[in-house]
Amino acid sequence: MITRTAKLSTRAIRLVPAVMCLFAGCTCSSKLWSNPTPSPTVAAAPSPTKTALPPTPTSASQVAPTEAAPTNLPDAVDPRRAVCERYVAVLSGRNKDAAAIDNPEVKALAMEAPDLVVCGAVATDSDELCTQFLPPEHGPSMKCRYSRAIFHELRAYPHGNSFLISDVDLEEMAPLMTAAVWDTFRQAVRSGDSGQCTQTGDLESMCRAYLSLDTSLCRVTGKTGEVEITFPKGEGKGKLSTVLENKCKREIADRAFLAKGLKDIAESGPASERVYAKAALGQTDACAPYAQAAMDACMRRSKGK
Repeated sequence: MITRTAKLSTRAIRLVPAVMCLFAGCTCSSKLWSNPTPSPTVAAAPSPTKTALPPTPTSASQVAPTEAAPTNLPDAVDPRRAVCERYVAVLSGRNKDAAAIDNPEVKALAMEAPDLVVCGAVATDSDELCTQFLPPEHGPSMKCRYSRAIFHELRAYPHGNSFLISDVDLEEMAPLMTAAVWDTFRQAVRSGDSGQCTQTGDLESMCRAYLSLDTSLCRVTGKTGEVEITFPKGEGKGKLSTVLENKCKREIADRAFLAKGLKDIAESGPASERVYAKAALGQTDACAPYAQAAMDACMRRSKGK
């Protein structure tokens, strides 16, 4: 009898954990059945405690419909930046876009950032940007054409000083003498060989002045110098020698530093000429300083609308 009672007690003790697990609401694992030996003391299972779940993160797309979408996007994702980048690429000559020629926004930006247009003209060695985006009646247009023409001579004829008599210079002086005279004169200056100055007739001394950068040689001799002409821009009448000699002295004084050549100008020339020299040398990032300024101006214009 005692033995049977003991057996029943043993079975009851073995069932205690399972019963307690069911009433406590827990899940019994297989480990419960792998250890048939009960612990000497069975502790009561603690009551389950409810723990608050952390709030679920809410993405931007889950904002309540009544909340307005943000309007001040960072520049990195602002669609206006892409538009401005296209405009800047056009003005710098990196992108050909026929539609941009008649785009008033591009033209307005060009007038705010003329240095970029000049740099683009030098980089592409073309007056196209100058005539398209800088109207002739404005000063920047002449600067654009002059710079392009001067740096063309520096790039194409590095051994001479023909940067003193560029295409634009010849346009201004063309009415004063025949094209044949000017062609001979410029070829001598382009060559860098003062011996060729003998072929320029009454302009020989002036030719030597251009090659030596010596303003004391800015003289026009013979009958050519005695020719009476009407000075440009309605400044009265006088001798041809006066006009040519004054121009010779002025151009040497203003441009002599360019005789160092493109590489030296790119390293130590005046600020704008350093940029143009790099553009003439074909450096892809040459116009970057002016491009950034134009980009900033474009973004300000866009945000101000």
